[in-house]
Amino acid sequence: MMNKSVVLLSGGIDSAVALALESMKLQASECFTLSASYGQSHWLELHSAKFLSSFYKATRHVEVSVPLGDFAKSPITQHYGIAQRTLEELRQPFVISPEYVPGRNSLLLALGASFAESIGATRLVIGANADDHQFPDCRREYFDAFQEVVKIGTATGPEVVAPLILHSKTQVIQLAIDLGVPLKWTTSCYRPHESKVKMKEDATQAVACGVCDACVVRIDAFKAVGHPDPIVYRDDK
Repeated sequence: MMNKSVVLLSGGIDSAVALALESMKLQASECFTLSASYGQSHWLELHSAKFLSSFYKATRHVEVSVPLGDFAKSPITQHYGIAQRTLEELRQPFVISPEYVPGRNSLLLALGASFAESIGATRLVIGANADDHQFPDCRREYFDAFQEVVKIGTATGPEVVAPLILHSKTQVIQLAIDLGVPLKWTTSCYRPHESKVKMKEDATQAVACGVCDACVVRIDAFKAVGHPDPIVYRDDK
């Protein structure tokens, strides 16, 4: 009997690495991917997710649309000013990111658990890393608690797996390089600009702003590993 996994795929580096690891782990088994259009300003990430799912030959990619952006107050969903913070500010403990989207991961994990249970998948994978601590729904204790929800609230719910939760962003990028993840086609930026460069499956490469929290962390991590970032930045960061 082959095991099945559902990977929550945002189109960013973390979820791409999680998918790469799961695909390698499963080998001949089936891997499914799930993305959500929830009103995010960085909607180009959905194109990246489709490409990554195809690149890793997922059995099926599902994109769901949920109205979280209709009421969840965040610059990511309501299109007001994105914060521009320093690395020192981003590393402060016990601080909630201004880009936090209330309920996002709870919603995505619930959808993923439903999908997994429906297809008989035994694993539900999410790509949060250790540097995501300013998002309360990206912390290890949150995933442990959600596992209890799945255990109690489903008939045959999956194991909730966060394979990168002890990895820093720098470690995740080094792992991505080692695994050959197609980093050029990942989208991290909160305010990406569409590029004329096209990728397979008619998806579109994003031009990153270079100043939002996600870009600042990504740029620093690539510098730390001494590897050029293959994406395009608006200000040539």
